[in-house]
Amino acid sequence: MFYWFETRGGILRTEFGLKLDLMRNALLFRPTDVAFVRVTTDVEPGETLEAATERALRLIARFSPAIESALPFGGQRG
Repeated sequence: MFYWFETRGGILRTEFGLKLDLMRNALLFRPTDVAFVRVTTDVEPGETLEAATERALRLIARFSPAIESALPFGGQRG
């Protein structure tokens, strides 16, 4: 499983980083939009963990533009 948070400030990988980003935005009276993105994959019988990881990473790379465009801030950071 891979997961991350996307905010106006960028991509965050920890809950602590997310809380800091949300507090900063709230103190600066900026929107506090956040998206939680999670990708999971099975490890098929006879498949290695590395092969399953590569498959998940290819999926993330393929759908990243669609994820970005679906966010309320449309990939515009700052």
